[in-house]
Amino acid sequence: MTMSGLPQVGELNATGHGVVDFRNRTTQLAFHMSYPQAGMTMDISERMIGTVIYMHSPLLAGAGKPWIKLDLQRFGRSQGLDLNAAMSASSSDPAQMLTYLNAASDSIDRVGTQDVRGVATTRYHVVLDLF
Repeated sequence: MTMSGLPQVGELNATGHGVVDFRNRTTQLAFHMSYPQAGMTMDISERMIGTVIYMHSPLLAGAGKPWIKLDLQRFGRSQGLDLNAAMSASSSDPAQMLTYLNAASDSIDRVGTQDVRGVATTRYHVVLDLF
Protein backbone atom coordinates (compact mmCIF):
# COMPACT_ATOMS: atom_id res chain seq x y z
CA MET A 1 0.00 0.00 0.00
CA THR A 2 1.19 3.52 -0.73
CA MET A 3 -0.57 6.65 0.53
CA SER A 4 0.56 10.07 -0.61
CA GLY A 5 -0.32 13.64 0.26
CA LEU A 6 -0.46 12.98 4.00
CA PRO A 7 -0.05 16.14 6.11
CA GLN A 8 3.37 16.35 7.82
CA VAL A 9 4.34 12.87 6.55
CA GLY A 10 4.25 13.06 2.77
CA GLU A 11 4.17 9.46 1.59
CA LEU A 12 3.55 6.28 3.57
CA ASN A 13 4.53 2.86 2.20
CA ALA A 14 3.28 -0.30 3.89
CA THR A 15 3.51 -4.02 3.27
CA GLY A 16 1.84 -6.65 5.34
CA HIS A 17 0.34 -10.06 5.68
CA GLY A 18 -2.17 -11.74 7.90
CA VAL A 19 -5.16 -13.96 8.36
CA VAL A 20 -8.84 -12.99 8.54
CA ASP A 21 -11.39 -15.36 10.09
CA PHE A 22 -14.75 -14.07 8.85
CA ARG A 23 -16.76 -16.70 10.74
CA ASN A 24 -15.35 -15.75 14.15
CA ARG A 25 -14.72 -12.08 13.26
CA THR A 26 -11.04 -12.10 14.17
CA THR A 27 -7.90 -10.98 12.36
CA GLN A 28 -4.18 -11.20 12.89
CA LEU A 29 -2.11 -8.80 10.79
CA ALA A 30 1.50 -7.62 10.61
CA PHE A 31 2.63 -4.47 8.80
CA HIS A 32 5.98 -2.89 7.98
CA MET A 33 5.61 0.82 7.25
CA SER A 34 8.10 3.39 6.04
CA TYR A 35 7.95 7.16 5.83
CA PRO A 36 10.67 8.00 3.26
CA GLN A 37 10.55 11.77 3.81
CA ALA A 38 11.03 11.30 7.57
CA GLY A 39 13.59 8.50 7.18
CA MET A 40 11.52 6.39 9.56
CA THR A 41 10.23 2.81 9.59
CA MET A 42 7.78 1.10 11.91
CA ASP A 43 6.52 -2.44 12.46
CA ILE A 44 2.99 -2.94 13.75
CA SER A 45 1.13 -6.08 14.80
CA GLU A 46 -2.63 -5.91 14.92
CA ARG A 47 -5.25 -8.24 16.28
CA MET A 48 -8.95 -7.62 15.93
CA ILE A 49 -11.56 -9.51 17.92
CA GLY A 50 -15.08 -8.50 16.94
CA THR A 51 -14.98 -4.72 16.94
CA VAL A 52 -11.95 -4.33 19.25
CA ILE A 53 -8.53 -3.67 17.70
CA TYR A 54 -5.30 -4.29 19.63
CA MET A 55 -2.15 -2.77 18.11
CA HIS A 56 1.46 -3.44 19.12
CA SER A 57 4.59 -1.62 18.01
CA PRO A 58 8.06 -1.17 19.48
CA LEU A 59 7.49 2.54 18.82
CA LEU A 60 4.72 2.51 21.44
CA ALA A 61 6.99 0.92 24.05
CA GLY A 62 8.70 4.29 24.59
CA ALA A 63 5.37 5.60 25.89
CA GLY A 64 5.22 2.74 28.40
CA LYS A 65 2.39 0.94 26.61
CA PRO A 66 3.53 -1.32 23.77
CA TRP A 67 -0.13 -2.31 23.13
CA ILE A 68 -3.04 0.03 22.50
CA LYS A 69 -6.72 -0.88 22.39
CA LEU A 70 -9.37 0.71 20.19
CA ASP A 71 -12.97 -0.34 20.75
CA LEU A 72 -14.70 0.48 17.46
CA GLN A 73 -18.16 -0.41 18.79
CA ARG A 74 -17.75 2.05 21.67
CA PHE A 75 -16.48 4.75 19.30
CA GLY A 76 -19.27 4.01 16.81
CA ARG A 77 -21.91 4.21 19.52
CA SER A 78 -20.66 7.71 20.41
CA GLN A 79 -21.33 8.61 16.74
CA GLY A 80 -24.75 6.92 16.64
CA LEU A 81 -23.56 3.78 14.79
CA ASP A 82 -24.04 0.10 15.63
CA LEU A 83 -20.90 -1.56 14.25
CA ASN A 84 -21.91 -5.02 15.47
CA ALA A 85 -24.96 -4.82 13.22
CA ALA A 86 -22.85 -3.51 10.34
CA MET A 87 -20.41 -6.41 10.80
CA SER A 88 -23.10 -9.10 10.97
CA ALA A 89 -22.47 -12.50 9.41
CA SER A 90 -24.17 -11.47 6.15
CA SER A 91 -21.77 -8.57 5.65
CA SER A 92 -18.65 -10.66 6.36
CA ASP A 93 -19.05 -12.83 3.28
CA PRO A 94 -15.71 -12.64 1.40
CA ALA A 95 -17.50 -12.71 -1.97
CA GLN A 96 -19.63 -9.74 -0.90
CA MET A 97 -16.49 -7.89 0.24
CA LEU A 98 -14.95 -8.50 -3.20
CA THR A 99 -18.11 -7.07 -4.82
CA TYR A 100 -17.80 -3.91 -2.67
CA LEU A 101 -14.10 -3.56 -3.50
CA ASN A 102 -14.83 -4.03 -7.20
CA ALA A 103 -17.45 -1.27 -7.09
CA ALA A 104 -15.10 1.11 -5.22
CA SER A 105 -11.95 0.43 -7.22
CA ASP A 106 -10.70 1.27 -10.67
CA SER A 107 -8.27 -1.64 -10.45
CA ILE A 108 -8.91 -5.14 -9.11
CA ASP A 109 -6.85 -8.00 -10.45
CA ARG A 110 -6.73 -11.70 -9.68
CA VAL A 111 -3.03 -12.42 -9.06
CA GLY A 112 -3.09 -16.12 -8.34
CA THR A 113 -4.09 -18.87 -5.97
CA GLN A 114 -2.60 -20.15 -2.74
CA ASP A 115 -3.36 -22.87 -0.20
CA VAL A 116 -3.92 -21.45 3.27
CA ARG A 117 -4.05 -24.10 5.98
CA GLY A 118 -5.18 -26.66 3.44
CA VAL A 119 -7.88 -24.46 1.87
CA ALA A 120 -7.59 -23.19 -1.70
CA THR A 121 -7.79 -19.38 -1.81
CA THR A 122 -7.59 -16.71 -4.50
CA ARG A 123 -5.28 -13.70 -4.17
CA TYR A 124 -6.35 -10.30 -5.46
CA HIS A 125 -4.62 -6.94 -5.86
CA VAL A 126 -6.92 -3.94 -5.34
CA VAL A 127 -6.16 -0.23 -5.77
CA LEU A 128 -8.49 2.15 -3.89
CA ASP A 129 -8.41 5.92 -4.22
CA LEU A 130 -9.55 7.13 -0.80
CA PHE A 131 -9.80 10.76 -1.84
